[in-house]
Amino acid sequence: MKKAILLFLVSAVLLTTNVFAGGQGEEVATGTKEKYSKELVIAISDELEGTDTQTISKSNLAHILLYGLLIDVSLDGKSYLPDVAESYTISDDGLTWTFVLPEGAEFSNGDPLNAEAIKASFKRNLEVGTYSSDYVNIKEYNVVNENTIEFVLSQPDPVLFTVLSSIQSGIVNAAAADSIGNDAFKTKAVTYGPAYVEEWVQGSHVTLKPNMTYMNFSPETENRGPLQFDNIKVRFIPDSFTLISELEQGNVDIIDFVPLENIALLKENPEIKLYEAMQPGGSLIYMNTKDEILKDIKVRQAIALGIDRDEIALALDGYVTPSYTFMSPSVTSFSSEKEAEMMAKWSTDKEKAKALLEEAGWVDQNNDGIREKDGKDMTIEFLSAMDVFSIKAAAPVIQKELKEIGIDLQIRELEHSYVKDSTKEGNFQLSTRSVQWADPMHVFSFTTDSRYYANKELDTLINDSMYISNLDERLVSFEKVTDLMYEEMPAISLFYEKWYKASRVEIEGLSLDAQGNFRFMDVKKLNK
Repeated sequence: MKKAILLFLVSAVLLTTNVFAGGQGEEVATGTKEKYSKELVIAISDELEGTDTQTISKSNLAHILLYGLLIDVSLDGKSYLPDVAESYTISDDGLTWTFVLPEGAEFSNGDPLNAEAIKASFKRNLEVGTYSSDYVNIKEYNVVNENTIEFVLSQPDPVLFTVLSSIQSGIVNAAAADSIGNDAFKTKAVTYGPAYVEEWVQGSHVTLKPNMTYMNFSPETENRGPLQFDNIKVRFIPDSFTLISELEQGNVDIIDFVPLENIALLKENPEIKLYEAMQPGGSLIYMNTKDEILKDIKVRQAIALGIDRDEIALALDGYVTPSYTFMSPSVTSFSSEKEAEMMAKWSTDKEKAKALLEEAGWVDQNNDGIREKDGKDMTIEFLSAMDVFSIKAAAPVIQKELKEIGIDLQIRELEHSYVKDSTKEGNFQLSTRSVQWADPMHVFSFTTDSRYYANKELDTLINDSMYISNLDERLVSFEKVTDLMYEEMPAISLFYEKWYKASRVEIEGLSLDAQGNFRFMDVKKLNK
């Protein structure tokens, strides 16, 4: 669903693929069969929540094909480049963002894509958008001429780079939405993107056709448009075994998710290409500082020191990477220096953890392995997100590790959305969260001014850090946020995931950007 004056996202991004060099479209010299197929089959784990990304809470690979963006993050994550805009500029004060649109571009229904249409798309997002608050700092949408629009901001907003490059900012035909109504628009949105929906068979697949007037202006893209396929079928395959089998048998060309247990097997398959990227965000544990047990800072520190992130990574076969600063290197303002500092200070130290619990009055008086205080066992409930694989798999490891220091951790598995709501309401002791956003706003905005923790100093520091335009100054400010988080310990940074996707070896020109999204404009499929 989640910035040229300031161009940034990440100082380092893991982007490893075994992709081979692609060829150019042509006919085979000895015959009539074309070298490249015009049919592409993609499989995704979950069915679309809807085709209108302004009104849904979760997007997937299909939406990338349906929507163009004004700007997009570069493949290396170090800058933001034009996407469907021919160019863009930002004023010296950071308050005026100007986008120039191409001539002759049309929505999938033939309506013109112009400055008025862009304005209408963003205005509609403010009215019906699930994430409308992300655009609160844009106070005016000024149409300069038919192909030029200005966004005038109330204050500099570096987070806007991440917002505008996320699929929630994809361009919709607001006039078409008004005509058919928002409910109908959810199932067959009229968009400006590489493709449009021709057919959606519930529970089975969605068929896409290329928008022949679509143009892409990223300097990292060779093919300006249209897509190099006549038909794209996106199949819904929730069962992991079937998903992998269909890829191996050649019935599917690209999949959006490779389960951990299949990675090693696919790496050995010469018919398969694997693509690897890191989660933009991270996973963490929130601690209720108003809870009777956890209100003691020494208890919270002991829990942080009792968790062995390296052991978790080992148990998950390297699927996750330990993290100490609440974010991966693919997040804006990630500091490798601060990461190293916190790792040195807060790596596992079970003896120190035990000493802290002793100081807090928690002692194993009956030698049953569980500490007690005032006649009560040190039993803590742990809300684990059952639908987030890494968290679900890490929970029993954390349970075992904390038992080693005398804590009885009781795991309660719930859906991630329910865990999130319970945490917001303060109805928890320990809870988990997986954040997938390329800016720290969603990590830190959730940890303070809440029913389980509040700190005015931290609130102010986080808010001020969000809107610092200078990259170096913003990074330093978020380092201070991290320091204060460790002083207060309302949360524990755990890890970030490695994401794996795959394709058949016949697929050429496919790449991943810094946020783990596929790029399709240069994709071709060799005929066997």
